[in-house]
Amino acid sequence: MIAFLRSARGRWAVRLLALGASWLIATRAMGIAWDGRGHAFLVVMFLVVLLGIAYAIDIFVGVALTFAPAPPPAARPLHFAGSLPPLSQAKQAKVRKLVKAMAEAGVFAPEVPDAELAFAAFAVDKQPVDWVGVLQSLAEANYYHPECDPESWSANLSWDELPSGWQEPTDGRVLVALCEDEKAIFSRVTASSLKTLTAPMANAESWMPVDAAMLQTLRDAGVRTG
Repeated sequence: MIAFLRSARGRWAVRLLALGASWLIATRAMGIAWDGRGHAFLVVMFLVVLLGIAYAIDIFVGVALTFAPAPPPAARPLHFAGSLPPLSQAKQAKVRKLVKAMAEAGVFAPEVPDAELAFAAFAVDKQPVDWVGVLQSLAEANYYHPECDPESWSANLSWDELPSGWQEPTDGRVLVALCEDEKAIFSRVTASSLKTLTAPMANAESWMPVDAAMLQTLRDAGVRTG
């Protein structure tokens, strides 16, 4: 109903109904029976009152609609439609490098994704290639490649919440985190991979071991830490 009233057809329907309502109000209020033979002054006054009331009703409806809840955004298509733009060779190489480093560190489980599954998101969104960008692109890879399942490589990843039992290291692994803007991504990785994962990257955040200082930073950011 609200969507109809917001449309051009709905607004004109309101205006016609307002004219009808104002006709009844004006004739009753002024005691005039419309027969086409009224005095000129009374006819003018009648029209002024008629249009004035109709205009007031239309304005009232318009203002009332501003307080009505906005329509929900259109649902995103399940899968990308159209041809994918190419990704530059330089960005392809960087994506492959980061996926390989994370694969060797054990970030992905139980399977390791094909780096090419991340190319589409970078090509469409034109985002810079960094750790967070690669993980996000892989997380939504099934939007561009319906045949893949991001769950198959996400068992060792936790988004915006520390994984359960993170205080108990196993198999020589350590918990690391990626923090960028309001995002936090966690994974248990091999201790020997820290040098690669925590290496500085231009204009991008690197993985950080979750120690006491990092834990306090996460708490300050509102991340649940148990």
